[in-house]
Amino acid sequence: MTALPLPSESARSFIGRTWSAYAALGAGLVLLALASEHLAGHLTLGVALAALGMAELLWAVLALRGPAPAPRTALAVLLVGGGGWLGASVLVDGVLSGADLAAGALQLVAAVLLAVALRPVLVVTVVGSPEPVVETSPAGNGTRLAALTLGSLLFASITVPGLAATDAGDQAHMPGMPAMSSMHH
Repeated sequence: MTALPLPSESARSFIGRTWSAYAALGAGLVLLALASEHLAGHLTLGVALAALGMAELLWAVLALRGPAPAPRTALAVLLVGGGGWLGASVLVDGVLSGADLAAGALQLVAAVLLAVALRPVLVVTVVGSPEPVVETSPAGNGTRLAALTLGSLLFASITVPGLAATDAGDQAHMPGMPAMSSMHH
């Protein structure tokens, strides 16, 4: 799957949309890992986290294809989900784990980046010009590739430690290597 630029999408909108999708994708993965931890002890919270994680994953995949689906709804869900999870995790666990911080931060960053992508295009009327000047400056292929590469590296650098801080990440290991928990000692 490739992130396709929309015909009228400016470089700012392209980067905001794709980076928001990357952040939501990472948040969704971490939320699913956290949901598996909470299903046994806090069923309602675990189910809510799983539903939110799946919704964010689906939205992220669709947003990468462009345009971002239901952007205003997604913005509200990301803001409420990010802030809500940070508050709920403190109430339930008494402390914020690395996974909690990663999930909340990724959701809030996704919301900010989506807001950047949604910002209206600037139209300037130049005195004496028959046509208004519109901020479109579509990015070239090299710029899009660089933005996608940088965004994926940036959000992976937050997602991977967040996943590693969960029980699922603690149990993950490659064949022939010890589990991560034995490497902490």
